Amino acid sequence: ENMQTGLLDSVDIAKECSGIDSIKIFTAAFLSVLLQNQRELGNAKYSLLLAGIIMSHLSNILRMLIVIISGHYFGMDVLLAVHQYIGWLLFTVWMFLFWLVLDYMISINTELYEVENGS
Repeated sequence: ENMQTGLLDSVDIAKECSGIDSIKIFTAAFLSVLLQNQRELGNAKYSLLLAGIIMSHLSNILRMLIVIISGHYFGMDVLLAVHQYIGWLLFTVWMFLFWLVLDYMISINTELYEVENGS
């Protein structure tokens, strides 16, 4: 922190902030859903897994960007407050949206399978 301006001049990103934990959580959750819905997801499961991992990574980059910008323009106190909450907020929002899409795909594919097989 620059003592004259009170603003942040530089920031270090710790290894723990790499976002790998969010990727692990997403992957574990996705694989558990996949175990129950392999038929419904078909080959889309690979694309969905890749998209989810990419979104986890992009969400983490956005988190770091927000934290750094808030620290740069508003100082260390704001940086610490934003750092404490923004990661879980972004992770929750993107996971919610991903699961909505996934649930929709599963329901559509289940209906198609039932129509095709007369179930």
